[in-house]
Amino acid sequence: MTRLLSAIILVFCFIACNRCDWTTPQPDREPNADLLWDADPLPDQEIEKFTVIETKLGKRKYKAVAEHAKIFKDRGETVASQLEVVFYDQEGIPFSTLTSDSGLISEKTKNMRAAGNVVVVNRDSARLESEELKWDHGKEKIISDKFVKITRGRDTLTGIGLETDPQLKEIEIKKDVNAYLIDVDETQF
Repeated sequence: MTRLLSAIILVFCFIACNRCDWTTPQPDREPNADLLWDADPLPDQEIEKFTVIETKLGKRKYKAVAEHAKIFKDRGETVASQLEVVFYDQEGIPFSTLTSDSGLISEKTKNMRAAGNVVVVNRDSARLESEELKWDHGKEKIISDKFVKITRGRDTLTGIGLETDPQLKEIEIKKDVNAYLIDVDETQF
């Protein structure tokens, strides 16, 4: 009887192990758009009130703050909840702020992905909204392939896909562009 019970337990363990994902982590990949906060395996570290500051030649480029962060050393990624990223100009003055429900930061590339109620507001009160935006560190551009909405004053621009600088000055909407202009000023768009 003991042998039968041991064999049954062994079979169940074998079945359970075969259902596990044993894929090798890929630390050099881009931030994973399918990664969900609650679906992550156990992290190497968890940090409450997480802050990371990116600098270049001693000057701040951005400051990312999150309520909670999970750090995965083998993947070289940090997954954050309630993310806020402040972008700085060359003089160290904040010029835009991004907020989102969650985010992912790649340690290797310094690229970021923000997901869920993503909003970027610049110091001129221009507002960019989307469900997902990515920060391309190499290009220093905000990009998306999702629906985006940009509001400046009473004017609104919408479309699918976007590439813009973090100041929201040079904006390229990729397709399905719609503009609702109330205050016509050629310098705005």
